[in-house]
Amino acid sequence: MAVVGIPGWIGSSAVSETGQRWMSAAAGQLRLSAAGYMSRFAGVSREQTITIGSTDAYAWSTLVNQIKSMGVSGNAFKVVIAGTVISNSAGSPCLYFPSELASVDYIELVINGGCGIMGRGGAGGGDNTGGAYSSGQAGGTGVTNEIGGKLRINNGGYIAGGGGGGGAINMPTSTQRRIAVPGSGGRPFGPGGTGGYYTSNGNAASRDAPGARATGGGATSGGGGNLGGAGENGVNAPDRLDPLPGGAAGAAVNGNAPAWLAVGTIYGSRV
Repeated sequence: MAVVGIPGWIGSSAVSETGQRWMSAAAGQLRLSAAGYMSRFAGVSREQTITIGSTDAYAWSTLVNQIKSMGVSGNAFKVVIAGTVISNSAGSPCLYFPSELASVDYIELVINGGCGIMGRGGAGGGDNTGGAYSSGQAGGTGVTNEIGGKLRINNGGYIAGGGGGGGAINMPTSTQRRIAVPGSGGRPFGPGGTGGYYTSNGNAASRDAPGARATGGGATSGGGGNLGGAGENGVNAPDRLDPLPGGAAGAAVNGNAPAWLAVGTIYGSRV
């Protein structure tokens, strides 16, 4: 909500919005100076708080839609991360602040101690990641920012890019190439690659650890990357087998540089 600018109603609307009956106190709640006319209150809201608790499959559109439902233009928000928040897809950031939110006054992203934002881990190389010769999949991004310094990050916990998926071992034949040993998934929750000849699947990652290397036929595929780390390349392949590279690490924060109130712990690259 915001203060309604209708003459005769602006005072009562300001009380409803801020809970303050003194004009100077109401102005403080609305992020305005104490001096000046009450007409300045029209269309202005107090800072609104959104809290996000622990979830292993967060869709960034959830937060964007909440902010839009409260009104974007000229409004201010505090987004509090009160648990571990993990993206639902390595192809999407965990949190995304698109340019359509650029008319806010500001959004302060507060990450509580012991809490964090994680991009999802990439899948291990295998026939589930783009064909029988594919490398490990890249890890996902923690936060993508398109509103510049209007995003203020106060990080008392951590922000992490997802680990890249491990590289597979390919097995060339006279007529085709196929997966011999699939790669393993990046942390968190990156799936192992599939379709292997010597070993059917790579190892999946958990919330707390990347997938360990898989072995078979004298070859070892790449393990998944930890938070903010690339996936391992396939290793120890005999001459007739072909190791492939691991996937890239996801960025912790990419896009436009935010205003950093506290950097905290970062796993991966940041702007």
